Amino acid sequence: MTPLRISIVTPCLNDARYIEECLHSIHVQGYPNLEHIVIDGGSTDGSVEIIRRYADRLAYWISEPDAGHADALHKGLARATGDVVTWVCSNDLLLSGALENVAGFFAAHPDCEWAVGNGLLIDETSRVTERVWAVPFTVRSIQLWQLWGTCQPATFMRRRALERVGGIDRTLNVCVDTDLFLRLAKLEVPLRIPHFLAALRIHSDSQSQRHAARVRETDERIKSASGRPVWPAQLMKLAYRFYHWRYRGVQVLNETLRRHKAYTLGASVWSSPTEQGSH
Repeated sequence: MTPLRISIVTPCLNDARYIEECLHSIHVQGYPNLEHIVIDGGSTDGSVEIIRRYADRLAYWISEPDAGHADALHKGLARATGDVVTWVCSNDLLLSGALENVAGFFAAHPDCEWAVGNGLLIDETSRVTERVWAVPFTVRSIQLWQLWGTCQPATFMRRRALERVGGIDRTLNVCVDTDLFLRLAKLEVPLRIPHFLAALRIHSDSQSQRHAARVRETDERIKSASGRPVWPAQLMKLAYRFYHWRYRGVQVLNETLRRHKAYTLGASVWSSPTEQGSH
C-alpha cells in the first residue's frame, strides 16, 4: 500500500543561519512519499547555496523576488499534490518520526480535514523553552485568544480542505495562520494528533518579533472581521486559562490512567506463576 503523500512548503528569505537545520529535520525523517517544495524570496545571504545542496531531495525549488511570506506560501501550496499539506518555515523544525505519525493518523481518520499536534518552542540555539500541548480549538476560541495551544508547523490539513476554504490570503504577510485556521475551524474543529511533531523557533529576528505592532493590529482586524464578541481583556485571559488548563488536566489524567493500567497489567503478568515459570 502506497503511504499517504505529504506535501511540505518551506518559505525562506535570508535565513542561512537556520535553513540547513530545517531542511535536515525534514529529510532525515526518511518518509517515502514526501513532496518538499522550497520557495526562496531571492536570498542574498547564502541561503540559496544551502538549498541547492538539497536540490536532489526537493520536488521543486526556486529563488526569485516575491511579494512576501503569504505570496511564497501561496506559490508553494499551489504546486503541492499531496493528500495532506503544511508549511514549515525555514527557521522551524520537524521532530523525529513526525511524518510517520501524521500519515498514520490521517490514514486512521479518513474523514479528518485537519489536525493539530503537540509542539515545542525553541530559541536561537534550538534550546527548548516551552512545550505546547495541542488544544482542539474552535472559531470562538481563535477569535478570543491568540493561537495558544497550537504550533503552526505541527498543524496538518487535507489539501482538499485548504482548497475548500480558499487557500492562503496573499494580501497578508503576518497572521497568515490565524486567518487560515479561522476559516478551517468554520469547516471543522481540528482533531488532535497525540505526538510532538514540530518545533517553532521564537527569536528576536523572527517576523512576529520584528513586526510585533503590525502582528497585533492585523490579528485584531482578522478576528473582528470574523465576528468576534467584545470581551474585557482580563475576562478573556481568565477564560483562556480555564479552557487551557481544563483540557490539559484531562490530558494528564488520561495519560496517568494509561500508564497506571500498563503498570498494573505488567505487574500482574510478572507475578503470574505461569509467566514466572516460563523464564
